[in-house]
Amino acid sequence: MIGQAGVVQEPAAPAPAGVAATRQLLVDVSVVAAHDAGTGIQRVVRAVLAELQRMRLDGIAVRLVAASAEHGYRVLNDDFLSAGQPLSFDGRPEVVAGPGDIFLGLDLSAVMLRRHEPQLAAWRAAGASIHVVVYDLLPILHPRWFRWRTRRNFRRWLAVVERNAHHVICISRSVARDFQRWNERLRLRRRPKVRVSTLTLGGDIEASTPSKGIPADAEDVLAWMRRRPTVLMVGTIEPRKAYDRAVAAFQCLWRGSDAAPQLLVVGRPGWKTERLQRRMLELSGGGDFLWLSDASDEYLNILYQAAAGVLFATRREGFGLPLVEALASRRRVLARDHDALREIATSAVTFFKDDSPAALADAVEQWLEAALSTDEGEQEQSPRLWAQTGRDLLALLGLSADHS
Repeated sequence: MIGQAGVVQEPAAPAPAGVAATRQLLVDVSVVAAHDAGTGIQRVVRAVLAELQRMRLDGIAVRLVAASAEHGYRVLNDDFLSAGQPLSFDGRPEVVAGPGDIFLGLDLSAVMLRRHEPQLAAWRAAGASIHVVVYDLLPILHPRWFRWRTRRNFRRWLAVVERNAHHVICISRSVARDFQRWNERLRLRRRPKVRVSTLTLGGDIEASTPSKGIPADAEDVLAWMRRRPTVLMVGTIEPRKAYDRAVAAFQCLWRGSDAAPQLLVVGRPGWKTERLQRRMLELSGGGDFLWLSDASDEYLNILYQAAAGVLFATRREGFGLPLVEALASRRRVLARDHDALREIATSAVTFFKDDSPAALADAVEQWLEAALSTDEGEQEQSPRLWAQTGRDLLALLGLSADHS
């Protein structure tokens, strides 16, 4: 835990074994329930929820809840996410929360949480405790990387969290420090501080209720990867991920040698990168470069296993899920040097600072040579599994459980 200030309402002790649930753990899945974009936060939501549902919580009922623009928070079926149902609020009971109940803002429901703040405030006034997961503060700290609407919605969401949350759960010490500095700014000094904790995420994709599907051309892609060592990059095509610098570096390598490594990018088209995306489309399929704009978790896991290494050039992260997933797949990683990634790095991670095309090209070449000369059995696996994340989350919520 980075820090703790103010008073948080601790849940009552669990009921004896066999006693019917008398309290609720309300898990917000508003965004992923409406549309699972298949990106990092969605994988986190599905993975954590799967762990919570896999555990036996005496006296506690885990309930999936969601809201929309037209409807306040309603209770969903326990299997809603795994069943792939379209989101409908018809006949869904409204959430009623009181003493001993726990609301967990697991999803990044920036618009919904703000729209239904009166409901959240009413639960708090009735004795429920409010806990919200904060993935990062990047739209505020680095606004140039985001659209205006995203920045506005995020700032409003963060204000709702500051007004209503007993407890903020950050996914790294770096994010916790950012939140504390933001929360302690001058105009909020008279407001009670929020308890701040950290929770390290897992990286084993197979335990995250992964999306399924192998495309018809998967074998062609894998055969292409086997031609020459292939470096994998994972993440949405947006300014923060620094694909512009990576592509430029690899073009330096390709101009210098016919035996240079290939680059495979797996990520959906994002924002403020239209020119870069056109450039990537022109390069894709030309021999040395391939961009897959849509890949299921199942397919991504296969691509991790087939890659010679993983490049994580992102300019800033709250955590760095692809890095941990790469380590879980026993892949070597070349990553930009910043605080959040240092927290989760092992000896299988090499860091770079200079992202100029020539310097990054040299770093890739040296790193890949070392990676290819290392036996897989010597490479460290991820020290972090989703099962441990689930147990740690329960501890932060004042709960404990056994796996069923």
